[in-house]
Amino acid sequence: MNCIKCGKEIPDGENKVCEDCKGKILEDVSDENEVKKEDKIDNKKQKESNNRFSINKLKPLIRIIIACLVIISLIVFLLLNINKGTGNTIGNIRNFGYSAMHDNTIYFLAPNEDSSKIGIFKVDKNGDNKKELFMDNLDILSLNVVGKYIYFIGIGTESLEGEDELDNKIYRIKTDGSDLKIINDNEFNNDCYEIYVINGKVYYIGEDANIYKMNLDGTKKELVLDNETGYLGINDKYIIYNALPEGETEETATDYVTYIRNINGTNSTKIADGKRLYSVNIVDDYIYYTNENKQICRIKTDGTDDKVIIETEAYNMNVLGDYIYYLNYKDLENEDYTV
Repeated sequence: MNCIKCGKEIPDGENKVCEDCKGKILEDVSDENEVKKEDKIDNKKQKESNNRFSINKLKPLIRIIIACLVIISLIVFLLLNINKGTGNTIGNIRNFGYSAMHDNTIYFLAPNEDSSKIGIFKVDKNGDNKKELFMDNLDILSLNVVGKYIYFIGIGTESLEGEDELDNKIYRIKTDGSDLKIINDNEFNNDCYEIYVINGKVYYIGEDANIYKMNLDGTKKELVLDNETGYLGINDKYIIYNALPEGETEETATDYVTYIRNINGTNSTKIADGKRLYSVNIVDDYIYYTNENKQICRIKTDGTDDKVIIETEAYNMNVLGDYIYYLNYKDLENEDYTV
């Protein structure tokens, strides 16, 4: 038979291509494979080069994106926390909230020169830069300072059919003395002499004697707790409040019982074996209080470890840091009010 490629005679039974043509074909195939291999290498190098170019080109953009994300995160953090925090301590508020500390500045109440009015002042912690912020014919109570604002209760009187009635309002004013606004106009209990500004909310007692909260501008008033008896103190974790004993009414009960509840209004727990606590302060996981004999006591917020820690007669107790501050009168029975 003959080679199908060149026509050269080849023995019967052999391949259809002679040895010469077979070798040439293999050589051509080898060259073609080599070319393809080189093309693949070149393509790979080009691709890697393009990738490096793309990454290098994107690096400035990536840096900008990361920087933007960091800035946005900081802005969000600041916006979320600008009005966060607690406006005053329970001890101060329970003692009428005549002063508050914020950013090394003391905010306090003081009379004018002829003592005809009471106003809000501020002064540096070292006593410098005293400044009057607000003065009016109001009784002012319950100073809270958070962010750029002071929140307080102003108690005035209005004449209705010849009789004077309390005219209570909750105000806020900037810490520079500007932008005075009423954020709650008599929509709370006239016996409410305490407000707590905590984490972007103002807590107060409603007209029905239940605990409410509202936004810092006075909007969105919400019921927190329907105990109908007011409260003793609020911090960023807990509400301490009095309520009637279970199954008792105002006619049958001899006294109130003190409870503790999470600030969101959940998980109410009776503390101190169902008795009433006075002059309540909360420090970390402890409640400091005075009992019916005016002794200073301490109990954990879970109701355990209840004990008398100071045998005395304590009034107007205030707890801060490592110290307990209180008044002790010399002889109340004989009206000797020596402290």
